[in-house]
Amino acid sequence: GYICLSWGNDTDHETVVGATTGSGCNWVSPFVWDRTSGMRILPGPEGHNCAGVAYAIRGNHIVGFCSSGWPETLACKWIDGIQTLLKTTPNTLINVAVGVSIDGVIVGYGSLPGYSRVALIWGNSNSGKLLATVAKERGINLQGWTLEEARAISLDGTIIIGSASRNGMVQGFQLVLNYGQKTNSD
Repeated sequence: GYICLSWGNDTDHETVVGATTGSGCNWVSPFVWDRTSGMRILPGPEGHNCAGVAYAIRGNHIVGFCSSGWPETLACKWIDGIQTLLKTTPNTLINVAVGVSIDGVIVGYGSLPGYSRVALIWGNSNSGKLLATVAKERGINLQGWTLEEARAISLDGTIIIGSASRNGMVQGFQLVLNYGQKTNSD
């Protein structure tokens, strides 16, 4: 039997993504399920046993993470079932992709050395940046704020929500990027 946890669904409410374990399976595997094809396990990186979770889906883009052992956790995306690992600058540890816009812009979070969390954004080149850097490049004043986790992005890619600390207090944030300007961070 399988143990399945669902983490997200597409806007059509016909497709579900999540993580599953099979009987005798020591790994958690990311999956996608729809009414037509049923459940399909998503592949990990070539040549690796890989644990993982799929968190969000928009169209043919699925995002999540995979890990072949602590502390290596890599944000990744699957497009039409093919996995791509997402890079970040600066190099962060324990990267997780949790949201994706209809255009494939991805948000999530990572940990810097010392394990302080930072919100991340990936554009179409699969190279991520600190969300705070992208916001500052667009003229958004983040004085007193530390963006720790980006948890979701709007379909059109203009609004990102997550958690942050502001003057030492943890709270949620809604970041509205310049209206009409997409979040492609490339």
